[in-house]
Amino acid sequence: MVSGFLKRETLYRNINIFQNRQSLKSTYKCNMRITSQCTRSQLRSTIFVVSLRSCTTKIAPLRRSGDWGVMSRETMKGYQIRNGEQRDQEWLYDLYCKTMKPCIEATWGWDESFQRKGFCENLSPTKWIIISAGRKEFGGFVLNQNDDHFWLEIIIIKPEYQQQGIGRRIIEYLQDTARKKSLPLKLSVIKANPVKHFYIKLGFKQFDEDKAFYKLEWNS
Repeated sequence: MVSGFLKRETLYRNINIFQNRQSLKSTYKCNMRITSQCTRSQLRSTIFVVSLRSCTTKIAPLRRSGDWGVMSRETMKGYQIRNGEQRDQEWLYDLYCKTMKPCIEATWGWDESFQRKGFCENLSPTKWIIISAGRKEFGGFVLNQNDDHFWLEIIIIKPEYQQQGIGRRIIEYLQDTARKKSLPLKLSVIKANPVKHFYIKLGFKQFDEDKAFYKLEWNS
């Protein structure tokens, strides 16, 4: 995603998208201070998430979704779940574009090649938990567990399956997962994406914000 080196500068964990590629070196953000040069591979290790992450707390290296366990069929009350596979890449990216493009485009603009490359490299299919009903797969999410909190990287559901309580069931399960570990659940919402109220109704509270994101946290 980034050519060459990022010179000495403060990087934050969230990596924001800007259409102007010439400004990427100064606009990439990570959530930890890096006072030495950062190579492309080092930057990738901070798990770049295209325009979705924003968190101000210091966090340790993240673990993949599989590390905290996969949901049982009973937990999702009739929905099936499985770990993502490489074959899921195209439909997941297509769903990402359908659900996230409007708010990303409104905030930073949309660069198709940049978005696709970032998604494939940093939201790879094996990091996802896929949700389906029967043989119809309609969404998924990526959850990472850190030493002191869970971070919901992304959750997306096909538009025709929205407003049916599916997202609520997923969030309630993730809250239960966090409760069992005695950890808070955190996420960020792009301000152009009108879902903040959905999370507030489920008990999340805003703990910070910046120009582009609301930062929300749930505690048991």
